[in-house]
Amino acid sequence: VSCKINLSDVAKAAKYKNVKQVTKPEEIRDFIRSWYKNPVLSFLHVKVQSVSDPDNLPRPKETPVDLRNRFMHS
Repeated sequence: VSCKINLSDVAKAAKYKNVKQVTKPEEIRDFIRSWYKNPVLSFLHVKVQSVSDPDNLPRPKETPVDLRNRFMHS
């Protein structure tokens, strides 16, 4: 959906104080570091490359319930 809708604009319209769109790992790091200095309601939109062949992606071995339980216990 983010290829058709600018999620950063949606976040701005939703009154997020700090909105940023990034494409590189160092930009994520810089955003987080700046957030620690000024922890306001923030939205970080991380753009990634699309997969050229989604049919050949490895599938998760865990069930959704296993993933939920692991998340809840951590």
